[in-house]
Amino acid sequence: YNRLFHFVRDPVKMVASGYLFHRRGSEIEWTNSTHCSRDLCTLPEKWGRRRSKRTVSPIFRAMSAKPWLQLYGCRQEHLTYYMCLNGLSVEEGLRVETARSLATLRTMVAFDEMARSAQTFSMQLDWLLPHVFNATTTRLVRWLRGEDADQANATHRVRALHAAEASAEAIAEKAFVACSSSPRVHKIATGFSPKVANAKVPPTQEA
Repeated sequence: YNRLFHFVRDPVKMVASGYLFHRRGSEIEWTNSTHCSRDLCTLPEKWGRRRSKRTVSPIFRAMSAKPWLQLYGCRQEHLTYYMCLNGLSVEEGLRVETARSLATLRTMVAFDEMARSAQTFSMQLDWLLPHVFNATTTRLVRWLRGEDADQANATHRVRALHAAEASAEAIAEKAFVACSSSPRVHKIATGFSPKVANAKVPPTQEA
């Protein structure tokens, strides 16, 4: 019989991690570009159908990031995502990162809807931390052997995302509220030193 085992990220930690990661200057190849990338923009389904990440890259590079930045809540003067996050307050930046993460959250929720069966084991990354690792792997092995199907189905399916009765938008809002009220997120964010002074506008970019 076929079985599917996959990881999901906690939405709150995903938004907090993404915001701090990109504000710090990581993945600067797309966060400090004035062009789109698959991490910043989305394509109509018909454009991306039957295309690989490599073949879809030229389409993204031909698109300006500006409309997407403004859609997420960046200001007119922000030319790149990096400039946006570093030009806003922590709370405003978290709101922008939440908006950018919404497409990913929609995919996560949609997958949970499709994967509602005893043949699917969904696991949060936190379930591999040292204090729960043995219990998690024991349950996973039992499930793979078909010894714990009912319990795994009830405990691990949609529970991993806590999205059984929530939309992606509701999950995103909950993640924003949790992150914006976290003293730790604020402390880490305000402790960063900017790595990039100005946006690197590609030579082909038209004025």
